[in-house]
Amino acid sequence: LGDAQDQGFGRGRFAAFVSEKSKPIYLGVFTDAREAAKKRDEEVSRLHGPYATLNREIFPELRN
Repeated sequence: LGDAQDQGFGRGRFAAFVSEKSKPIYLGVFTDAREAAKKRDEEVSRLHGPYATLNREIFPELRN
């Protein structure tokens, strides 16, 4: 999770990315960090299955 301000998305906007075979996959820009994290978790789960490291495993506040 991170504020995407430094990537040109503006204050209060969050970008979601995953990578597959060392290539980044852009998932979108969100106004809510939780939504960006959820989108990333969905895609990384689809790509990497049981080997995926999910945001909700690292950040307890995302578990619900």
